[in-house]
Amino acid sequence: MYNENYNFVFIKVYIVYMGALTKNTYSPLAHHRTILEQVLENSTIIAYYFYLVPSSLSDSLVHSYKRSFNGFAAKLIARERKKLDN
Repeated sequence: MYNENYNFVFIKVYIVYMGALTKNTYSPLAHHRTILEQVLENSTIIAYYFYLVPSSLSDSLVHSYKRSFNGFAAKLIARERKKLDN
C-alpha cells in the first residue's frame, strides 16, 4: 500500500569495523550498543514489501564481532550510516 505522506526509506545491513580488539577489560557489545543508540533515529515502523524498518536497538543490531576484530553489523538507513562516519 502506498501512502503519499510517507517517503519510503531503504534499510541495508552495514558492517562497522572498529579495529583490533584490545587486551584490557573492554566490553565490545556494550560499546557497540552505545554507538548504535547515538545514531538510531526514533522512527515509526513502516511496512515495505513485508520488511520492517527497525525501530529499536535490538531490531537494528545484527551481530557484534568480538573475537576476530572489533565491530558490529547493523540494519541502518542512509542518514544513520552517515552519522557513523562522523
